[in-house]
Amino acid sequence: MLHQRRRAVEDWPQAHFRGGLFIKYATVLVALVSVVLLTSGLFQAYAAYQQNQAATARLHEQQAIGTAGRIDEFFSKIIGHVTWASRVPDGTAPDLADQRLSRFKELLSLAQEVSEIRYVDATGHEQLVVSRTGPTAAGSGRDF
Repeated sequence: MLHQRRRAVEDWPQAHFRGGLFIKYATVLVALVSVVLLTSGLFQAYAAYQQNQAATARLHEQQAIGTAGRIDEFFSKIIGHVTWASRVPDGTAPDLADQRLSRFKELLSLAQEVSEIRYVDATGHEQLVVSRTGPTAAGSGRDF
């Protein structure tokens, strides 16, 4: 019996490490390390996502500002051309119609963006239509 007891005491460390408690501790340690690494990876992915979203928003803002500038330039150019074409010097009625017609035709040749010009008098009736694609019409009197 003493011999069996001595042998059990000598074999205890080997039996202990072969099974039970060591495997449980190793499993818990691996699980904890895995959870910590997974959590860290998720936080880094979220931070990268936020930075990417912010960079995309800045890029879209810069593109919108540039596009707004080009649109403003376009309209300023068109407004300048139309303002120039609408200023007709004082004169008699037949002269004014001819001057308006020549200015509108010149506007069509200067501003490729403009395809049609209509002159509507103070009463809301169409007096002149000059078009790049259609016929020129004077005095149609169409009500607007």
